[in-house]
Amino acid sequence: TNGVITVPLTASETVTVVAGALADVKIQGSSDYTLTADDSISLSVVAKDMQQNIVQADSLRWYIHDLSVSTPPGECGASLESDEITDEVESTGSWAAGVEGTYRICAIQNGYQDSISATVSHGVAVRIWHVAEKDLMVAGEMVDIQLYAEDSALNQFVIVESSWDDPVIWDIDNENIGSYVFKQTTVGIYELEYVHNGLSEIWTVEVIPSNLDYIVLTADKTEAEQQGILSITAFGYDEWNNAVPLNDPYIVATGHEWKEGTGNQNWEITLISSGSGTITVADQGESASIAINSIGTIPGFFAAGGPLYYAAAGLIGLLILALLVFVVVILRKGSSDDYDDEDDDYDDDEYEEVGGPVTGPSGPVAGPTGPVMEQEEEPEVQPEDDDGVTVDEDGTEWWEDPDDGTWYYRTPDMDDWEVFEE
Repeated sequence: TNGVITVPLTASETVTVVAGALADVKIQGSSDYTLTADDSISLSVVAKDMQQNIVQADSLRWYIHDLSVSTPPGECGASLESDEITDEVESTGSWAAGVEGTYRICAIQNGYQDSISATVSHGVAVRIWHVAEKDLMVAGEMVDIQLYAEDSALNQFVIVESSWDDPVIWDIDNENIGSYVFKQTTVGIYELEYVHNGLSEIWTVEVIPSNLDYIVLTADKTEAEQQGILSITAFGYDEWNNAVPLNDPYIVATGHEWKEGTGNQNWEITLISSGSGTITVADQGESASIAINSIGTIPGFFAAGGPLYYAAAGLIGLLILALLVFVVVILRKGSSDDYDDEDDDYDDDEYEEVGGPVTGPSGPVAGPTGPVMEQEEEPEVQPEDDDGVTVDEDGTEWWEDPDDGTWYYRTPDMDDWEVFEE
């Protein structure tokens, strides 16, 4: 056929477009993490070229920088204080937090980089302990105690929540987290248990007495006869009524004798003075007294007077003895005078009877010669009244010196006079 025929012609060419060079790195996820030391962050990036085509980041490097040490550099990993964590991220795909702190994590390749922030706090406690102001405290004292814990990353921290098995321990205030106060007024050894996160520990604290506040005295009896013995015991106490040993007690027992008994807080009192009195014990500025009564006795009277009373008693005894001797001498002297009077009367009568015959004839004279001679010999035994010599019933002659009152005596078988000593 005649005419023009138009036939369309087409052509095609296959073009393969490949990604360009890496021109951007973007860390996936949040840009700011808050986690505990027990947690981790998954790390990955999206790398793109200039046309936003995703490309492989086969040369990506990872770094972490501790912000508490220094400010991170402008270029990731450019600081010697930054630590590379590429191997950890490539092997695990994550970063384990571990140590508490604030960090900057960055990824970089061919100068293209991205970074995120991470704030890490301590993890769960795996160990707990305490730090006490003291383990030996005085009754009534308030002692501070701080509780601590440690997590698996060895981060140490105060215990925020804990429980005690003793109600006398309480939290100081909200600002001192983990700080507690213990107060006890009774002496003893206390084992106080505290619990946190299923863990428990014990604080052992000993409470000792406070200073001596008062003394109490006891006695086995408070009344006895003179020279009797009382047993006194002293007990010391602090203001909380805890027993307190006495350091260097001294005792005042006026008018009585005492000696220490068993220990330095017991005494044996020997009553000397009679009547009521007090026993006082003092130590460390404190004192106490107890009333006693001593019943008087005769032996006790002399014991109370001591050597002077015994000397006086001896002197009185000597005076009484001397008085008795004097009375005996006077009685003997009186008896002798009566005897002499009777003897004189007898001699006078006898002499008168003899006198008649003497004046008679010479014959009778010879008869009375014997009696007359016997009468002339008697003056040798019985002196005249002018000499002051008397004769007692035993025939003993007595004479008192008128100048000094000394008595002399002479028995029938003595030639010389001797001084009479009582």
